[in-house]
Amino acid sequence: MKKTLMMIYGIVAAVSVLLLPVVGVAAKGKPVITRHDASYMQNAIHFIVQWQSSNPVAKVRVSAGSEQKEVSVDEYDNRRNPSGYEGEVTVIANMTPGLAEAVSYVVQLEDDLRQRSDLATGKLKPPRGARIADDHWGRPAPVGGQPAPGGQGEIIDKLLGVMQRHDTPPFLDEIKVNKISATKVSFSSKANDDKGLKEIKFRILDPAGAVAKEQSLTGLGLVWQGATDIFELAQGNYTVKAQATDTAGNLSQERSATFAVTGEPVMPPGPLTVTITPQAALDAGAQWRVDGGAWQKGGSSVAGLSVGPHSVEFSDVAAWVKPGSQTVTLENGKPGSAAGVYGQGAPGSITAAIEPQAALDIGAQWNVDNGGWQKSGATVSGLAAGTHTVSFKDVPGWAKPGNQNVVVESDKTAPLRGTYSQSTGAMTVTIGPQAALDAGGQWRVDNGEWQKSGATVSVLSAGAHNIDFADVAGWSKPVPQTVTVESGKTATGAASYARIYTTNKDFDEGTLVGLEHQTVSDQLQLSKTSTTLPFIWVPNSNEGTISKVDSRTGTELGRYRTGPTTGGSPSRTTVDLKGNCWVGNRNTGTVVKVGLLENGQCVDRNGNGKIETSTDGKALAWGQDECVLLEVALSKGKEGTFKPGAGNVPYDSVPGPRGIAIDAGNSLWAGTYGTYTYYYIDGASGTILKKIDVSSVGHMAYGAVVDATGVLWSADLSRSSVLRLDTKTGSFKAIPLGQQAYGMSLDKKNHLFIAGWCSNSLARVNTATGQVEWRKPTGDSCSRGVAVTEDGDVWVANSYSNTVSRWSNDGQKKITIPVGNHPTGVATDAEGKVWVVHYGDSSIKRINPATNKVDLEKAVGGPHYGYSDMTGIVARTMTTQIGNWTVMLDAKADNTKWSTVTWNGAEPQGTAIKVKVRSSKDKQAWSAWEDVQKGVALKATPDARYLQVEITMQILSGEASPVLSDLTIQIK
Repeated sequence: MKKTLMMIYGIVAAVSVLLLPVVGVAAKGKPVITRHDASYMQNAIHFIVQWQSSNPVAKVRVSAGSEQKEVSVDEYDNRRNPSGYEGEVTVIANMTPGLAEAVSYVVQLEDDLRQRSDLATGKLKPPRGARIADDHWGRPAPVGGQPAPGGQGEIIDKLLGVMQRHDTPPFLDEIKVNKISATKVSFSSKANDDKGLKEIKFRILDPAGAVAKEQSLTGLGLVWQGATDIFELAQGNYTVKAQATDTAGNLSQERSATFAVTGEPVMPPGPLTVTITPQAALDAGAQWRVDGGAWQKGGSSVAGLSVGPHSVEFSDVAAWVKPGSQTVTLENGKPGSAAGVYGQGAPGSITAAIEPQAALDIGAQWNVDNGGWQKSGATVSGLAAGTHTVSFKDVPGWAKPGNQNVVVESDKTAPLRGTYSQSTGAMTVTIGPQAALDAGGQWRVDNGEWQKSGATVSVLSAGAHNIDFADVAGWSKPVPQTVTVESGKTATGAASYARIYTTNKDFDEGTLVGLEHQTVSDQLQLSKTSTTLPFIWVPNSNEGTISKVDSRTGTELGRYRTGPTTGGSPSRTTVDLKGNCWVGNRNTGTVVKVGLLENGQCVDRNGNGKIETSTDGKALAWGQDECVLLEVALSKGKEGTFKPGAGNVPYDSVPGPRGIAIDAGNSLWAGTYGTYTYYYIDGASGTILKKIDVSSVGHMAYGAVVDATGVLWSADLSRSSVLRLDTKTGSFKAIPLGQQAYGMSLDKKNHLFIAGWCSNSLARVNTATGQVEWRKPTGDSCSRGVAVTEDGDVWVANSYSNTVSRWSNDGQKKITIPVGNHPTGVATDAEGKVWVVHYGDSSIKRINPATNKVDLEKAVGGPHYGYSDMTGIVARTMTTQIGNWTVMLDAKADNTKWSTVTWNGAEPQGTAIKVKVRSSKDKQAWSAWEDVQKGVALKATPDARYLQVEITMQILSGEASPVLSDLTIQIK
């Protein structure tokens, strides 16, 4: 049936026809334009469009000049043929008066599966006699040449591009649950997309919402219809959800269906029995059949049918009006039935009106006696006189009208009305963590009012709804979600904000050591200023302990035994890159590692959930302090690593370890005085990795540092030399100094400074060349410890002069500062101040370089015989360049489930960024540190309210600094 969808009557001025050849049977799932005609009418273009399609065509789109038309095609305009459907419509497109140029146009079809035809394009010349200056079609046209940019030619070209690129979300039909056996199911559906389906994902959710099974279907093309694999499930109630993704990444509406696995066997359905009335029709030969099979008598049964829908039709009988065909759905283990009523006399009809329009817009329809679906206002004719059943189609989000029994009379049309009512449900969404909620975290549905976590929004239409989340400073909001609401039910959703650190203010919430954000704002990079952790570790040589002191206040924060007796004579205290202290015991031949409690380096050995350790000037018994981590024996031939307090340690006074230094990998070099050996010890486990015998040069280690190139420098007091040991190759040589060698330190300009003890001189060695650049008399008596401050000045402790002298980098003495009884060692702290420790009494003192005066003095422990890297500043800023940022997030909710940590930044060659985390319920007892892989779920970090994150950034070679741009903590 040819149908005009829109008509503007006028006089045809000229005709130009473009005829496309028939391209054959339409490709499956895609309509084909077999012909289109275009001709001018008064101020309009008249199009006739014909098609062939596997599915009924639903829409025709035409664009001509600046005019665009989209018309809907009635199902009666689609005529059945052996290849599918054919049809024809007429479309009228208004034109702007005054156009005398050729007009470009585009035609496209869309079927009821939303599949689109290829574009048909053409150009229509103006009718004969049309003049540029005077348009006799309408109003006068302006005089001019070619169309200006943006005119009709350019518009249509752009329109072509837009239409070709236009991409709609894929369509996915409802899910059908197929029960295969007592415990096995599969799911079927169909889907299509105009650009191609990339994936359809099916997920089976258990009652708790967890994914029980899932499957992704890929390689589907433009149209898919089929079923999933067969899944075997335990008894219970389940929900299956499916969603399609097209090749452009668009998502379909999520479909869902609920079902139960009862464990009961799937039985074939019982027989289908169909009765026919009245008897007179049966006597006249009325029969029925199912699915096109053999004809059956009324009241007979057909067995062996499958579960699912079946078509029942009735035979033609002379002088009788047969019932319409019916669809009967057979269920598991149940018989089915149907009834057909033949009528006599002239047939009648039924017409039905459906409301409201919103229900019609999404597919509301009706049928008679389970026949074909009809649109609102349609009339079904040829019905036998008698009672017929009118049913209504299920529409998502709407409650359909109940079935109606309608009495049809001969030669009359029975009217009826069906009213759909909108199905509603509710939704509640929980969001976290509480810290994000306190900062303003909220949610909303379909751009409505903002809601708090746990709030319920009622009277929502059944179907899919969009959820989004409020912006919160310092937090990354969850991605928007689609939640499906079912009628009469409350749908639930859940999401978590992620804490993101990316501004100066964010970074200032944590503690920065060796990192800064001033050079480039809103990112972290290594500081060019030397710094370290705010602690100094002081040996109490007469009592066999070392003390940890807060370098900001001078408070003693802990005292630790370094052996089972007081006679170990701890001396060289050297701090590693994590803040732990290694100390050499001269009289017992061991080196001992003590962990930094404040950095989570201690171990809960007895498993009671807390760290037993000293927190003041009282030391615990040997082996009882859980911050005393390792004891490494260096007795030649009996070397080994022991747990403190375990016993059977081969104590030996001969080795006398005195050269103690940390390398860029945070492992330890320990040199012995009496056995001429350097040991390389794993900083984490205490395992001895290798030994280097330096007896060939008679080297007796007395102090050590490692420079930025990995070269170990070791003082030899007895031979007035310094050892240069290449730790990469193991090669070494002794460099004569012309003075005794005692304390040493490095600056940032490849210089090594060595105090000459009672030679009363100070030497500078170029670490790049190995040459002694100068040696100068000090005028002081018996110099020991050496330290270098950020300005390059050199500070020397003079034991018998009871002073500290300050030197310029090129060897000019600036000032001598009296400090008291027998100073031995000096060290630079985190604030650039200089500490001096005394052997003549228990004093430790701090000098302010700005005033060259002592600004703090404390009595700690016993005499302090030490002059190594007591604060760790040499290892952190000279041996390598390293910095840390430590931050703690309070989720404000117990048992918070920590998910992932991700970060962005730059790691130039020769640099590294490492991240680790730990959690706590109370900020007192912490879990063990877990090393983090970017974006990978945490595995060992317990659920807890607090999460502490430590970022370590390090330059291993070169000068470029790594950069941290942002860090995000994701919560489940």
